Amino acid sequence: MIPCRNEKHYLRQTLEHILNVPAGASYEVIVVDDGSGDGCCDFLRRGNLLASSAQEACLPEINLLTTSGTGAARARNLGAAQARARHIVFCDAHVIVSPGWLKGLLDCLEKGEADAVCPAITLTRPLHYTFYGGVWDENLSWVGITSSPFCLQEVPLAPSGCLAVRGSVFRNVGGFEGDLRVWGFDDAEFSLKLWLFGFKLAVHPRIKILHISRPSPEYQRRGEHLVHNLLLLALLHFSDFRLAKAVMLAKNFAGFTPGLIAQLWSRYSERRADYLRRRVFSDDWFMHKFKIPF
Repeated sequence: MIPCRNEKHYLRQTLEHILNVPAGASYEVIVVDDGSGDGCCDFLRRGNLLASSAQEACLPEINLLTTSGTGAARARNLGAAQARARHIVFCDAHVIVSPGWLKGLLDCLEKGEADAVCPAITLTRPLHYTFYGGVWDENLSWVGITSSPFCLQEVPLAPSGCLAVRGSVFRNVGGFEGDLRVWGFDDAEFSLKLWLFGFKLAVHPRIKILHISRPSPEYQRRGEHLVHNLLLLALLHFSDFRLAKAVMLAKNFAGFTPGLIAQLWSRYSERRADYLRRRVFSDDWFMHKFKIPF
């Protein structure tokens, strides 16, 4: 499942690479064009997609959905709702996969080794920077884990740039938080929710993909949405004490207003109560387990 917005220089390359690299498993492809203005999905509407001769006879179905610009989290949820397979794999529109990547991820789910699993991801900028999932620092900033484990290993946070999830688990937790705006904290919130609800998240270090770092990512433009997303994550999942710490942290973000937390509380207090009631582990447990100083 691939969400995209203005990915004209990357989407076709990503899809053609996925189609031509042996995945080791059968699959369908769902692309969500989330309000693009550059025609990046026009080649799909024309049915013009290149594949090697060996792949042409067995191309998977490609389902293209179009939205007016709902944001990354809702775009993923929309695509996932159309998925027919047992497991869902989310990919960014600017990745290069390796042979056998899909089978390796799905095998972890099939064997019960994890409920969600990500590969090691190498960024093109800076060159040769590879991380194995992520963790929060004392300011709730994402920090890539650069030490490679020898085998499948639990990780606190997994990037949605490539992430395989059991379909039943995805539905159980309600998918990505749809009220997160545009971009920011979406994969962190999803990872945290998986752990708190009693599911296991891991990284497969022997499966690696290349993530193309773009000069001006459409889903990564800073603004008021970041403070909104930080506070919403904290409101839904943190204890009162840690929520207060998050509010103090949010004051350093552009767009923070004293009334914002009150607005969020009035809208999401019932969901907060439901999440606190449903969760298996506390946020204290999560922070202690992964040695996060927040």
